[in-house]
Amino acid sequence: MIGIVLGNREDVGDALKYLDQATATYHRVVAACQQGAEALDFTVNNKEGKCFLLDVDKVFLTKFLETSQNFFGSDLDPKKIERALTQTYFYEAQVFSKANNVEKGIEFSAKTLERQLKSGEYELKDFCVNCVTLGDYFTNQGMYAQAEYILKAAMSLLPED
Repeated sequence: MIGIVLGNREDVGDALKYLDQATATYHRVVAACQQGAEALDFTVNNKEGKCFLLDVDKVFLTKFLETSQNFFGSDLDPKKIERALTQTYFYEAQVFSKANNVEKGIEFSAKTLERQLKSGEYELKDFCVNCVTLGDYFTNQGMYAQAEYILKAAMSLLPED
């Protein structure tokens, strides 16, 4: 949430810092879950104010937990966690685009679309428009195979009639 607000205020550096922390937190939580952690230890109890598991600062961790409680509810639902990462990539694409870093904006747009396609969670019209936008970028860059791939992905979702 903080990254989104800062991005809207055009504070790109700080926005990306918080979005990067969100992505890093996702990877740490997933890694801990894959290692069989029954309950994730979110306690902050060392002198640097860092959580041993997540290795993020106390202020960020507190805000993450408050947001995740509202977003995830009482448990860490894997589908919601994956959806949160997809949203984070979407916001990173927006922030990079706003900062005129077209390549990074495209990279995160592509990551977002890939995750949406794999999860099946997308609005068809928005997904197709975003694919056409990326296809146009790839075509202008002479990256015809990528353009064809992304346009075919969008076309495969369209109804036949």
